Amino acid sequence: MFLEVDNAEAAFGELKSNGLTTHPSWTARKPPEEREVAGFRIDRHDPLLFKVFFVVAPDGLCYCLGERHKVRIIADACREGAGPTKAGPQISLSTQV
Repeated sequence: MFLEVDNAEAAFGELKSNGLTTHPSWTARKPPEEREVAGFRIDRHDPLLFKVFFVVAPDGLCYCLGERHKVRIIADACREGAGPTKAGPQISLSTQV
């Protein structure tokens, strides 16, 4: 299940302050050196990017919490007169949200 949050780091901090990193559902899946970190990554869901981390609930259900990234991906291939090249469509970055 995906849950969009305003701030992924704050969401992890809140879960951590409520005992997430010491709960068996967390510690059983992570080596000791990784238990205090969220393991953030950037996932792409065109045209948006999300900073995400995953949590497994005590009942085994997996949750993905994600913050909408400030950079959007825009494919230029659909512009009039332009098409994909042999290398694929050109990608530009925009700070529009």
